[in-house]
Amino acid sequence: IKVRDTNYCNVSTTRSDQVDIIVNPLPELSAPDTITDCFGALTTLSASATGPGSYNWSPITGLNNPASRTPDLRISAAQYYFVTFTDTFGCQHLDSVFVDPLPLPTVSISQDQTICFGDTTPLFSSGGVGYRWTPPFGLSNQNISNPLASPGITTLYEVIVTGANGCQDTAGVTVTVNPLPIVDAGRDTVKCGDVPI
Repeated sequence: IKVRDTNYCNVSTTRSDQVDIIVNPLPELSAPDTITDCFGALTTLSASATGPGSYNWSPITGLNNPASRTPDLRISAAQYYFVTFTDTFGCQHLDSVFVDPLPLPTVSISQDQTICFGDTTPLFSSGGVGYRWTPPFGLSNQNISNPLASPGITTLYEVIVTGANGCQDTAGVTVTVNPLPIVDAGRDTVKCGDVPI
């Protein structure tokens, strides 16, 4: 470089200086493209980054901890969730996960029933490919869509219906059991001879 002195004369010099610029690489971040699970199910989002840092998920709807690397999510809609990873140098990387809910089966079930003690009534459900009734007491078969019920007391029967996609939903029907009437014909009477009773 050339420098002028106070007399405006050019003076040659070989002095030099430098500035080091350090470029930190962006952190690597990976997350699954899609998560598919049943509507209403509790699932886990996950992301993985290189090195230490912090995570931030958005939107926070349904998440138990948006600052976690693996927050739990109650699935309520089809939408994207975005995760931002910030490393210790302040560099950031963004990724996304699409949450795709599977529909629950549409369950139909018979109306509440009232029977007398000792009687039997049919129960009915539909909407799936698999059925399981609980409690099993008083049922002819707890693993079919239309068992016969003869409970000894008033019972709420619930059925878990499994759809073709593996998702499940429940419904219930109450069978009310009325006691048998008590018949009282009075005291026994014994008569002799031809006197009519």
